[in-house]
Amino acid sequence: MSQRERLSRWHSWTHATEDLILEVMDDGGWWFVLDLGQAIRRPSGTLYPALTRMEKQQPPLIEFRWQTPAEMQPGQELRRGMRRLTQDGQRELARRRKPARRGWLKPRTVSQPWA
Repeated sequence: MSQRERLSRWHSWTHATEDLILEVMDDGGWWFVLDLGQAIRRPSGTLYPALTRMEKQQPPLIEFRWQTPAEMQPGQELRRGMRRLTQDGQRELARRRKPARRGWLKPRTVSQPWA
């Protein structure tokens, strides 16, 4: 497999991961990465590159904050990072949900299958 094919495969995988993240986070709540990974059935460690890219791009699609002491579970010693969609992230999700326009394609009929 050439390097170009590997990069193309990697790019399509990361784009699909971003789409899944946007869809799951659409509820407006704060998410832990572990819960996000379980929701989209991917290992949470594989989400960090996509999440970081979505946080740092301009405008950011995701915002990050640390869990406050009041939000921590009894016995929990370390704070956990939380993420949620920004308004720009919600707009991007709406844009990605729109069906692609393919007006230049002619629908094929049964009588002309290869026209």
